[in-house]
Order: sequence, then C-alpha cells, then structure tokens
Amino acid sequence: MNRYKKLLQNILIFMFGNAFIKIILFFTIMLYTRHFSVEEFGKYEMVLQTINLLLPVFMFGTSEAVLRYSLDFKIKDDILLSNIFIINCVGIILLVVISPLMLFLGTWLKYTVVGMLVIFSQMWFTCGQQYAKGSGYNTVFIVAGITEALLQLSLVFLSLVFFNDKILTCLYAIFVSYFIAGIYMFIKMNLINKIQIKLYDLTFIKEVLKYSLPLMPNSICWWIMTTMNRYFLGYYLGLYSVGLFAIATKIPALISVASNVIFQAWQISAVEEYDAADKNIFFSNIMNICVSVISCMVAIVIVFVKPIMMVISTEDYFLAWIYIPPLLIATIFSALQSFVGTNYMAAKATNGALYTTVLGAVLSVILNFLLVPFYGIYGAIIATTFSYIVVLGTRLLGTRKYVKIIFNRAIIIFNTFGLGVLLIILYRGESTVEKVNILILVVMLVKNYKMVLLLREKNKGFTS
Repeated sequence: MNRYKKLLQNILIFMFGNAFIKIILFFTIMLYTRHFSVEEFGKYEMVLQTINLLLPVFMFGTSEAVLRYSLDFKIKDDILLSNIFIINCVGIILLVVISPLMLFLGTWLKYTVVGMLVIFSQMWFTCGQQYAKGSGYNTVFIVAGITEALLQLSLVFLSLVFFNDKILTCLYAIFVSYFIAGIYMFIKMNLINKIQIKLYDLTFIKEVLKYSLPLMPNSICWWIMTTMNRYFLGYYLGLYSVGLFAIATKIPALISVASNVIFQAWQISAVEEYDAADKNIFFSNIMNICVSVISCMVAIVIVFVKPIMMVISTEDYFLAWIYIPPLLIATIFSALQSFVGTNYMAAKATNGALYTTVLGAVLSVILNFLLVPFYGIYGAIIATTFSYIVVLGTRLLGTRKYVKIIFNRAIIIFNTFGLGVLLIILYRGESTVEKVNILILVVMLVKNYKMVLLLREKNKGFTS
C-alpha cells in the first residue's frame, strides 16, 4: 500500500475511535463543572496529575517500548509481552514496597490505595493499547478506548450524584474503567497464551530497558513541563486557581485528542518509513500538513470558545475562557514537538528525547517560579508555552542528523498572522467585531486546504 494512503488509513482508523472519545470527554467535563466546586476540582486535578507522574516511573518507560518492538517483525510477540510483563511486575512490587512512605501525606493519605490501583490499571490498559496499535489490532484498540471512556463517564456520573466523597469515588471509577477495558484487550488479543514467565530473557530485558529507561525521566520531565504549574498555582494562589486553570486546559485537551489521532498513526509510519531514501520529503510533507491541520483546529476553537464554555461550564467556571486561547497556542507547539520527537523513536535514539525534555522541564520550573507569583495563571501559561517552543527548536536541530524537515514558511507566517488577528478581536470583546472572526476563519481554512492540495500535486507519492 502507498505510504501516504497507509498513513491516511491509520489516521481514519484512529479518528473513528477518538471522535467518540472526544465526545465522551466533552460530557465528562460537563459533569465535573456541575458537581465539583472550583476548589474541589482543583484538588481532584492535583491527585490525578500526581498519579500521572508516578505511572511512567513504575512502568520504567516501557509503554513506548511495547509499541516500538511490536512494530519490529524480528521480535516475537510472546517474547516481547512476557518480558514486558515481568518488568511491570517489578514496578508494581516496588510501588507496594514504598507505599508506607505515603504516610506523610496527611489529609491526602486516603487517596493512596486508590491511587495505586489507578496506576496498576493504567499500566494494564496502556501496554494493551500500545501492543494493539503496533500489532495491527486496530479494532481492539478503538473498542478498548471507547469502552474505557464510556465506563468512566458512567461511573463518574454515579460517583458525583450518589456519593458524598466525590473525589475518592471518582478515582475508583477511573480504576474500574481502565481495568475492565484492559480485560477486554487481554481476552480479544489472546494475551493469556502469549505471556509466559518461562520466556524470561535477561538479554532482551536489558535491550528493552536500554530503550525505555531514558523515556522514564523523559516522561517525568514532560510532566514537570506540562503539569508542575498546577503545584505553583496551588502554592501561591490556592486550589481555586488550580481548578480554574484545570478546566481551561480541558478545551485544548480536546485539540490534543484530535492531534493525537495524527500522532498515533504517524508513529507507525515514522518507524516503517525511516529507512526510505526520500524520508526527508515524506517527513516534511506530513509535518507541514500537521501545521495546517492543528492551526485550523485551534482557529475554530478560538472563534467559538465562548459558546463552548457556555455549554460545558457553569457560571463559576465561565471565567476560565480567557485562559483558553493562549493555551490553544501552546497546544500547537506541544503537538509539533511531539511529532518531531517521533524521529528519536524511529531512530531508537531516545536519549535525544530525554535531553530536550530535561531542558524544557528545567526552563518550565524556573519560569513558573519567576512568573506565577506576579502574573498568576497567565504566568503559568507563558512558562509552559515558552518551554514547548524551546523543546521544539532543540528537537528540530537535534534530529537533523536523522531527518531534515523543511517547513513551508509561507503557510506558517499566514497562520501566525491569522491566529494573532483572531486573538486580538476576541479579547476586544465587541460582538459586532467578533463576527469578523468567522470570515477570517473561513479564509484560513480555504488557504490551508489549498496548501495541502498543492503538496499533493508536487508529490506524486500522494496518489501513486
């Protein structure tokens, strides 16, 4: 199959599943804003993000290793899964062993057990999805994602409506949803017969850890870059600001879900096409298309951000809309740096991903420390955005020895100007002028569509 068509096919497959997940996420946000106070949601967000920090630590970064090695036809599935299972078992044992150290958490202590259960179920679910994606079980991948999202929506609804301790029961809801979706994948892909302790291979475990361990601190640093700002906000401004900021991030998260559709499909193509003679052209074409698609998605949300917030939030949360547009801009750089970071994965040079993310994390901490006390939520947004830009720049430079990406400067300048005008008009707040934004949006959509068509004409690979 032609590589562009294969990439498009993978995008459509992942889009089908993610479209449902995005809709479900939309309703989940509506539940949170109607049943959590802003402060409660801030606390809930802090617990969830702490779990997200610990997950890659106790997985030893093996999530990406499952995908990378499942795409390698030289590695047998039973050997891969058996040894990944052993590695993750070690992680679970370590988690249990150090759990007594959680006693210092005070009032947060009651979330320790359920937090460990969520980590375990996410391990189970994440490895299953990565294997499904890498091994061509696309239907299983999609159904598992939708199942998890539907279960989480249903169980969170029950938790918020019928229980007093909303945070604790919502966390148990997340655990159950991941665990059941994991069981589904386990059965459908017949993993019970593929995971065998007797296939323990120390040499292969060392190879996997050599690949995955740099990704563990990479994940931690990525968490610092994207999430540490909540802890600065909580310390300097309190849980109310954390809750407001957290709900503002949920709308850009919908963009991230959509961009992840492209990213998930791209991971597969990047590995498969890494040795192609014309990979620079192929990678550059896809990068420029990503710039256009993500810029257009961001433009659409900027234009309709107020109506969206009116639908999903209550009066207490509506103020968060003012933080969404700059967060959307940050999302563009986040998506692009993830795209470029795939080049490290394809080249099996994950140390490069680590170095660039460490740089971004250190910069993010410094900027949050300097800016949040004076500029509050805007300071956190500036710190995160600038960190993304630096990571993107260093990754573009660092991966040139593997792939040379050539940007379409004209479309970047055009989109930058268009988004800038949209933001200026939006913040002026005049309803008559805001209508102009719809016209600007249409122009951006048409211009970017023509750019994609032009790429198609210049590169026979689209059609051959």
